[in-house]
Formats: sequence, structure tokens, C-alpha cells
Amino acid sequence: RDRLRALEVELARCAGNRAMTQDLGLPRLFILELDLVEGQLRAEQAYVAELVAAIDDGTLDGLAMWRSWYEGDPAAAVTFALPDASEEVRSRR
Repeated sequence: RDRLRALEVELARCAGNRAMTQDLGLPRLFILELDLVEGQLRAEQAYVAELVAAIDDGTLDGLAMWRSWYEGDPAAAVTFALPDASEEVRSRR
């Protein structure tokens, strides 16, 4: 939610910059980078909003496991072991 608010602030700043360039009568060529930044911010905003919604409604896969780690239920925690890659590394030499 904090990130969504920060993105709203950044998008408002972009809107202000766009209005200023329009007031100055500058052609779009001079704000192409602003177009890119706005597009990236809007994409991130959509992604973060979707993520927040998935967390809120409990549909984010793995959320229950993650919460168990931070809510102090060690019996529910799952340990992940990475495969030993040392043999593969030695065979590449």
C-alpha cells in the first residue's frame, strides 16, 4: 500500500511535468522520456495493485506458508534444500 501511494505521487509529478511542457508549447518530442516513465509507473501500479488484492483476499500462492514463518509456527515452516551443484560444477571443468 505504501508503494501504491508512492506511485500515485510519482504519477502526479509526471502529470505536473506534462502540464508544464504543454503550457510552454513544447512538442511531444520533448516529453518522450516522460511518456516512458509514466508507462512504467502505470504498469508497476497495476502490478502492485494486483499483488495487494491477492494478499488481501488470500489468493497469493505461498502466503500461508510465509505467514507461518513470521507468526511463530515452526511446525508449519517448510525447509527448502538446494541440490548439491558441486558435482555439476566439477564436471564442467
